Amino acid sequence: MRKSDHSPFTIKGQTVVPKDLVKILGVLMDTRLKYKEHIARAASKGLEAVMELRRLRGLSPATARQLFASTVAPVVDYASNVWMHACNDKAMGPINRVQRVGAQAIVGTFLTVATSVAEAEAHMATAQRRFWKRAVKMWTDIHTLPETNPLRRCTDQIRNTSTWRH
Repeated sequence: MRKSDHSPFTIKGQTVVPKDLVKILGVLMDTRLKYKEHIARAASKGLEAVMELRRLRGLSPATARQLFASTVAPVVDYASNVWMHACNDKAMGPINRVQRVGAQAIVGTFLTVATSVAEAEAHMATAQRRFWKRAVKMWTDIHTLPETNPLRRCTDQIRNTSTWRH
């Protein structure tokens, strides 16, 4: 475990006091970039959203699936390309619960059914698949920027240093 310096410092006359957790563009970042708090909060917000979906009655599976994809998944997946690397099996537990409840809302599966079975029955993508799809889209978008975009110069460095593992 490495120690971090908690001494205040000054940038352009402003004193900055280091914190263990900060929120940047809606992402809770800790000093070790483990994102545990962010993942837990994303799962909690996703569970709230999926419980609202589950309360709706008389929806066809196609409509319920569309509502899940447009209202629940974005809540859980927000900035997942930043934190998905930290989403281990333990962290996936609450996210998988959101998936199971979503599948129940779509096709009426039992809550005790395995997440993978529920997802297959409901014809819905796994959370990990959604995360990877978003990450690949972002990577592609960055690497296909027009030559005039200032970020384009950085893509060669990114391309040369990136090691994508799945």
